[in-house]
Amino acid sequence: MKISRIKLHIVNVPERHWWWSDDTYGQPLHQCAEHGIAEVETDEGLTGLTQVERFTDQKIIDEQLRGWLGTDVLQVNLAHPRATMAGSFE
Repeated sequence: MKISRIKLHIVNVPERHWWWSDDTYGQPLHQCAEHGIAEVETDEGLTGLTQVERFTDQKIIDEQLRGWLGTDVLQVNLAHPRATMAGSFE
């Protein structure tokens, strides 16, 4: 069962105002950042979703996701990751 397609969706989900800290220190970066959701499809028709860290440069994300194409998902050993974004596939 190999990864045949990965589609990245960029979403921005605003968080509620934190009155006890935002008023004093300003809104933290993680509250206003975009988030990435990767839609991963296999050649056998299964689809899964995973979160992609958006503080990573877009060029690196694109390169890493392309590197997963053709990977047999049943052979991935997360104890010995081969790529920097292996944690997304836990």
